[in-house]
Amino acid sequence: MNKVILITAVVFSSLISNVNAQCRTFVKNNCEQKLEDFMISGRMYGGYVSQGTELELNVVLNGGQKYRLINCSKENLGVVQLVLLDNKGNVIFDNSEHDFADSWDFDVKATQEFTVRTILPTPPKSQSSTIRDCNILIIGGKSAS
Repeated sequence: MNKVILITAVVFSSLISNVNAQCRTFVKNNCEQKLEDFMISGRMYGGYVSQGTELELNVVLNGGQKYRLINCSKENLGVVQLVLLDNKGNVIFDNSEHDFADSWDFDVKATQEFTVRTILPTPPKSQSSTIRDCNILIIGGKSAS
């Protein structure tokens, strides 16, 4: 597979880079198998994040490829919204319109930049403190044929 993903900018707050060491076991046991036959881009994005946080990642995805976008979060963070936008800001996918699915497969016809937003729910007022735990974004790819 040619260059799977070229990361152009990572805005995912100052917390985002390679997966924090504390989340590696969670990723290995709960997230990686969701890739199935997709090849990981070599990086996962996320780490320990707090409820009420919105994270953003800009990626360039290659035309002629099929991709799987996966958001993998610890349950105690709540239901996470995952939104994919094209380079013009048009919503391509919003999991809030699909029962908050944690993954989505899609084809990219022409190489272009996309923005992935991960929106963690605000904690309820009855909750005494904001929960901080693992939230991971994985992008896997394969030939579209």
